[in-house]
Amino acid sequence: MKRFLVIFILGFLCCAVTVNADEVVLKTGEIVKGRIVERVKDYVKIDNGIGVGVTYYNDEISSINGESVKVETPPVAVYSPAPSQDTTLQQPMAPAAEAPAKVVEAPVSIPNVTSSEPVQTVKSNRSTVSVRQNFSSSVPSGKLSSPVFGILKPFLGAGIVVIFLIVAFFYVLMCMPLYLLARKTNTSPVWLAWIPLANLYLFTKVAQKPGWWILVIFAVGLIPFAGILADLIIITWFWCCICEIRQKPKWLGLLILVPFVNIALPWYVALSDEKEKVSQ
Repeated sequence: MKRFLVIFILGFLCCAVTVNADEVVLKTGEIVKGRIVERVKDYVKIDNGIGVGVTYYNDEISSINGESVKVETPPVAVYSPAPSQDTTLQQPMAPAAEAPAKVVEAPVSIPNVTSSEPVQTVKSNRSTVSVRQNFSSSVPSGKLSSPVFGILKPFLGAGIVVIFLIVAFFYVLMCMPLYLLARKTNTSPVWLAWIPLANLYLFTKVAQKPGWWILVIFAVGLIPFAGILADLIIITWFWCCICEIRQKPKWLGLLILVPFVNIALPWYVALSDEKEKVSQ
């Protein structure tokens, strides 16, 4: 009962915090919810729940809790020449064209609120706001897809298909000779040649060796460096035995250690006829 009461109180507090949260709508369309910890004439500081206050200036805020925010711009100073004080000339003079009043505009930095681009730097003391806006603009929206990804998507699918075909080609290239050797030596079941790891058992049977040699190969392979060398010696010995069974020179099995030649050797032993058949 106490546990249920504690959970109920925590849920009520969370709901209360959510209901009492302030809502600030930026001119970029982003909605920020949190608790306003400071609000002055130029900016508003909001705590979004992580204990860090984020400052938003009035020129980037559209409304706060449904109330629109107006940005006050400094007045523009207009200067005109002072009237002449010379009264020595009593005679009337011909009217002269009045000089246009000189208007001197004070430098005012007003951000372009109509542009969709975020304001980068409005004042020198807004570096934190600029960093935050640059970070938010660099994160892609989940509703928009990258055009680069759209261009590369067909090529990625084609690349996966090509890689799959290459792997399948080399798998058939390595398993087909063992399948042919199992058929010519009457070693069953021949379909084990197409199953990974199980084809190693069929390989020992084609070499006319006991099946427990598989455990030896795996156990020795666990030894660093020396285990790899020992497995190469065992596999080379098996190929020498297979060459002898196929009535080929036993030393041909050593060619399994030669790069590129070790791809052609299983095909040669599997496809060539035995000496007795050739003599017939």
